[in-house]
Amino acid sequence: MRHKTFFWGGVVPRNNKQKTINLSSRNAEIPRTVFIPFQGNGQDQALALVKVGDKVKEGQAIASNGAKPPVLVHASIPGVVKDIRQAKLFDGTVSWGVELEFEGDFTLTGTSVSTRDWHSTNPERLIDIIREMGVIGMGGEGVPTYEKLLKATAKKTGRLIVNAMESEPYRTSDARILAEKPQEILQGIEILAKILGFPAIKVAINESFLDSTKGFRDLFHRRQDIQIHYLHDTYPQGDERLLIQSLFARDLPTDDNVINHNFVIFNVSTVFAIYEAVVLSRPLIDRLVTITGSAIQTPSNLKVRIGTPLSAILEDCGGLKFVPDRIVVGGLMRGTSTRDLDLPITAEIGFVMAMAKEEIHDAPVSDCTRCGKCVRSCPVGLEPIRLLRLAQHGQLEQARKEGLMECSACGICSYVCPAHIPLGNVIMRSKANALEKGEPVELK
Repeated sequence: MRHKTFFWGGVVPRNNKQKTINLSSRNAEIPRTVFIPFQGNGQDQALALVKVGDKVKEGQAIASNGAKPPVLVHASIPGVVKDIRQAKLFDGTVSWGVELEFEGDFTLTGTSVSTRDWHSTNPERLIDIIREMGVIGMGGEGVPTYEKLLKATAKKTGRLIVNAMESEPYRTSDARILAEKPQEILQGIEILAKILGFPAIKVAINESFLDSTKGFRDLFHRRQDIQIHYLHDTYPQGDERLLIQSLFARDLPTDDNVINHNFVIFNVSTVFAIYEAVVLSRPLIDRLVTITGSAIQTPSNLKVRIGTPLSAILEDCGGLKFVPDRIVVGGLMRGTSTRDLDLPITAEIGFVMAMAKEEIHDAPVSDCTRCGKCVRSCPVGLEPIRLLRLAQHGQLEQARKEGLMECSACGICSYVCPAHIPLGNVIMRSKANALEKGEPVELK
C-alpha cells in the first residue's frame, strides 16, 4: 500500500520554488581560492596527502578521512596548496582542510573522457571505485556512500529507495538534476542495483515536480523494475523513516538504521555522483546548489566546486540587491544562518538563501498559548512544548522517556508556533549538550 504522505503531522509551506524550478543549471565561475575540508575525522591534520607549496591537478586526491581503507578527498580545482589549516564550517564544526589557489589547466573538465564498462565490473570493485572517488551522502548527512553500501550488501538489503523529495521550501537543485540528467540518474540506479543484488527499486519525487520531470518520467515509463512515486509536498517528506511510511506504510523505530529493516535510501544527487564516479571516473569535486531569496540579484541553480567560498557564489549570481537580513545555508527549515561569507560550500550543501526581513518567520517570543499546533504538526508524534519544559527544568531523563531522542530536528514545531518559541532549537540543544552535562537548557 502506498500513501501520498506519512502517517501524521507535517506542514505544507508555501511553494516558493517558482524562481528556480525551471532555470537550467549552469557552471559557477572557478573561484580564485577554495578551502576543501577533510571528511570524517576532520580534527586530524595528518590526513592531508599534500603539503604547502605542492601543485595539484583537478581531481587529485589531497586527503583521506582516516578510515581503513580510506575515503579520499579530492582537489576541486587545479592549483597550489597555500595552506593546511583549520576552518569553521556551516554546521559550526571546525575542520582541518586544504586551501588551494587556482593555477594550471583542467584535466577533467572540458576534456574527452573514456567511459568505464561497469556492467562487467564486479560489485566489490564498484563499491571500491565509489570509495576512491570520495562519494558521500549529498542529502545533508555526509555519510560515506562506501560505508553505507558495505552495510547494505552485508545485510542483503532488498529495497532501494532513490530520494528526490525536496520538501524544503525554495530548494530545487535535486529537481534540476532529475530534469537535466535522467539518463545519468538511470545509470546510477542500475549501478546501485547491481551492487545490491537487484533489489526492488522506488523513486520518490515531489508532486509539484510533475511537469518539470516529464523527461525523467518518460524514460522510466516502460521499466518494470523501477517504480516512480509522486508524493505530496508535505514537509519533511524526505526524511528516511517518513519516506518509508509513505511508500510502504511501515513505521520503523527511530533508534535503528533503516538498513536493518531491509531498506537503503540514497539522495538523487548522490546517485548522480555515483554515476560520475563509476562511469566517468570523476571524483566528487562539485555539486548543484540552489541560490535564491529576494536579496539575490539573479536566482540560479549553480554547479559549484567544493570549497568555493559563499561570497564567490553570491557574486556569480550578480551580487546582492541589498544587505540581506539573514543568509541561510542548507535549507529554510533545517539550515543554519550565517554572516560569514568566507565559509566554504561542502558536498552536503545544496541550498543558499539571502533573505529580506519579510521572508523570515521571526518575532519576539511570547508565552505559550496552548494551541496544540506543535503537537498536531510533529511528524514523529512528540509533544514539543512538554519536552521544552522538561529540558528547562533539567528533567532530562524524563524527557528521554517521553521521546526526546526521537526528535528528527525538522524544525516544524518552531515554524508553526504562534508564540514564536524556539522549540526545535531548545530540544536539539538538550539532545546535544544537556544529556551529556545534565544541565537545564535556557530558552534562546
